[in-house]
Amino acid sequence: MSGEQINHHLICRANYRKICIMASPTEFEVIQRLALATYKDKSVATGIGDDGAIINAFADKEKRHISTVHYHKEELLAQRPDQLVENAIDKLLQHAKDCQAKPRWLLLNIARTEIKTNWITLFSQRLAQLSHQHQFELIGGDTTQGVDFISFQMISTLKY
Repeated sequence: MSGEQINHHLICRANYRKICIMASPTEFEVIQRLALATYKDKSVATGIGDDGAIINAFADKEKRHISTVHYHKEELLAQRPDQLVENAIDKLLQHAKDCQAKPRWLLLNIARTEIKTNWITLFSQRLAQLSHQHQFELIGGDTTQGVDFISFQMISTLKY
């Protein structure tokens, strides 16, 4: 290979890498997209972005209700990301309603072989819309690279 061909090859590889990076956001970028636009509950002292949330909310006269919805690879890939969020949140809100509970906080665990920018954009936009509409805050969870799986956990409160 001539010097000119090697240079061209390196430039192509560098441009390919930039395209790949742009197409697959980092874990930190995914967390930022998810956290920035969601509803903020005044009871959350420390929320998403660290490895633990601190909630100043559990009064003696409140019970907690926790609901979980999981999607494995086949279910995950069969839906658009915005539909996936909407279906999961609808189920969780129905569980809370059945218990006469108020949705407050959401935990989200995402394992994907690869997260594309357009996928996380649709996912996070719909999650933000629903969190404002129903007033719950995304307070944490986990993002990992692996077999496609998503888990949503809604923590709700009810008075007794």
